[in-house]
Amino acid sequence: MASAHSNSHPSVHTKSVFGWINPATITSHHAGNANYSLHAVSLPHPPPPDRASAVRINSRHNNHYFIVEARKMTDQYERVDAQGDGIGREGAIVYEVENTNNVFLRTTIALRVGQSCSNVDEGFKVEVLQDIVGGYQVRITRSQTNTCPQLLSRIQALQTQYDHTTDNDLR
Repeated sequence: MASAHSNSHPSVHTKSVFGWINPATITSHHAGNANYSLHAVSLPHPPPPDRASAVRINSRHNNHYFIVEARKMTDQYERVDAQGDGIGREGAIVYEVENTNNVFLRTTIALRVGQSCSNVDEGFKVEVLQDIVGGYQVRITRSQTNTCPQLLSRIQALQTQYDHTTDNDLR
């Protein structure tokens, strides 16, 4: 996703931390089924109005969260060269963010159309529906919890407020 040993674009998480991607372009998925059109991290941002930079899924067990993003071989940094730099293949990836510096890839390879990954413990599934110009369309399915509906509504309102806050001090 970006390291001293690789020449590829940093993850959406990393670009967001550095202010290179506006956090408001990262959509949150809370529950149920929804389709998202993801704009590849290697393309100029912000994404077009009908797309998101990524989708965030909060953990049900701790303060971690998961990010789903699109990876495309759109430029010299993403295409594999003789040294093996770049990304292994195009597709959607899922990773878990523990904190600013601890990020863990949860898909061993990028997911292509028709492929999916599930996190049973967290109650979600990510499925790649189609390849679109400059990204991928994915479906995220998340089971409901037995959480009090009023509390869930308040959490979603706070998450929306957080998603649209660009002031890093407030975030």
